[in-house]
Amino acid sequence: MLRILLFYLLPFLLPFIGFFSYRLLVTRGQFLLRHTPWFVLCLAGLGLVIVTLLTLALSGGWQVGGDYAPPRLEGGQIVPGEVRPPGAGDIRDRYPAPEPSPLPLPADAY
Repeated sequence: MLRILLFYLLPFLLPFIGFFSYRLLVTRGQFLLRHTPWFVLCLAGLGLVIVTLLTLALSGGWQVGGDYAPPRLEGGQIVPGEVRPPGAGDIRDRYPAPEPSPLPLPADAY
């Protein structure tokens, strides 16, 4: 939810907040909605959302072509997933499958 607020709503609402703050300071609380440039504020907000999303897309992300190791349980602790560089060995070599349960299965389980 915080990600949605920071990446979508906040950039859209910043022009509105800035305009109304300026307008409140200049007019000292007079009627604010009479001459509000709604179209310009919406365009400025949408522009900030687009710039935010482009910046996030171009500056973040994982390495392309890496090998993904999913989250796993090691020593009673959850180890988060990771992307390893390509050619660093097989993920299955580093993280073997868990041992099968030593409990025998009933004959009708198959």
